[in-house]
Amino acid sequence: MSGAATARALYWEDGYATYYPQTGSAFVRSMNDLEAYATQWLKGADYTGLSPGVTDAPDSSPYIVYYVAGENQVRGYARSKAQVAPDWSAPSLPSVSLSLALPSAASDGEWAVQFSTTKLTTLPEGAARSTANVLEFSVPAGFSSLAFVATRRP
Repeated sequence: MSGAATARALYWEDGYATYYPQTGSAFVRSMNDLEAYATQWLKGADYTGLSPGVTDAPDSSPYIVYYVAGENQVRGYARSKAQVAPDWSAPSLPSVSLSLALPSAASDGEWAVQFSTTKLTTLPEGAARSTANVLEFSVPAGFSSLAFVATRRP
């Protein structure tokens, strides 16, 4: 995810803004903080021991999920499949249950899940459970994209 945020900023600053000045400086300036929220979400996070997760979401799932997982932490992002270029907007979705693969060394247990919007508005904490190296939790309804951090409860 940090690579995606960096690539997006690089594309804007070194690509579009430089080579398409005819769109006007007001438009270019309006995108100055394009990566600000992603940067804030990533800031200070410890990714030690986290590996990219594989999601086998059924075709009927309205979400696409990207995440990294470790034995005690999962950090990720879920967005609507309808949220695509060029406007990156989509209608809000209902609550959906996610099943995320954990590393083979992970043990069963209870987890807490902190959700935030792409503008970093924090939502009420959710509960999750891991069983047989699969973490399951529900994404809150009413959003087209959410970031999440799941941590194992002691």
